[in-house]
Amino acid sequence: MHILILGSSAGGGLPQWNCNCDNCHASRAGDPSVKARNQPSIAISSDGENWHLLNVGPDIRQQINENPQLHPKSGIRHTPIRSIVLTNADIDHILGLLILRESKPYTVYSTPWLRKVVLESNAMFRLLERPPEPVEWIEVGLDTPYFPKDETQIQITPFAVPCKVPLYLMDTYENHLEATIGLNVKDMQSGKVLVFIPGIQDFTDAILSQIDQADILFIDGTTFTNTEMQDLGIPHAPTTRVMGHWPVGGDDGTVALLKDKTELRKVFIHINNTNPMLRDGSPERNYVTEAGWEVSFEGMTLEL
Repeated sequence: MHILILGSSAGGGLPQWNCNCDNCHASRAGDPSVKARNQPSIAISSDGENWHLLNVGPDIRQQINENPQLHPKSGIRHTPIRSIVLTNADIDHILGLLILRESKPYTVYSTPWLRKVVLESNAMFRLLERPPEPVEWIEVGLDTPYFPKDETQIQITPFAVPCKVPLYLMDTYENHLEATIGLNVKDMQSGKVLVFIPGIQDFTDAILSQIDQADILFIDGTTFTNTEMQDLGIPHAPTTRVMGHWPVGGDDGTVALLKDKTELRKVFIHINNTNPMLRDGSPERNYVTEAGWEVSFEGMTLEL
């Protein structure tokens, strides 16, 4: 299985449009140690020709342009993107559906709850269902394996992840078991597994069991500390855990919790613009790399 990183940052990207933190300031100034980053998405393929996106954010047009693997190949209308798999209703995970609205030959996969709230909460998304070419949107239940469109070598099984509904839905919808999922992605030829968890609020036994199955793990790296944005003085900033994420560092951070997973290839994704580990050579970057972790970046490729 081919794995291509389209975007590694959290919502807002790096630099974020209204942020002047050290990372954003340095990135705008052209500091080579703080590279610009897109909002989060990865692409997977069994043959290098047909691709499936895991989440699709507002930067998808730029991401397609920057990666020839996703360019149209033949005819007046074509895309090698066969399907899009959604893990939750965060804006940085779904807004690309509206960008990819012209002549829609792809299939969307999500939990029934996610499809319902996306289409109910914003009328713009209903254009995906309008003729003459409505998007094929397939609902998949938790712990139900399936093969995405035109695929026989990649099997995806969604599983529940402790998290919360996005901020824009909190006044209307209560949290739900299907609101945030992870993906167990199995290469049927090699038998190897990619586990994808771009947002997580708690490491339960069920989550650790999923991680135990992985050969490669992509996981939430939103902030380095639980109070990172509060410590920067950002107005009304909640803690990382209140936002529905888990910090990277600290005695009970992700690095510490998974320190015994030495045979596992571990990669952070969905990294907030404020996170100091985004800076090459920083103490925080050194901490994660010395612990055997990688920080994903745009254009990064992996093979499973």
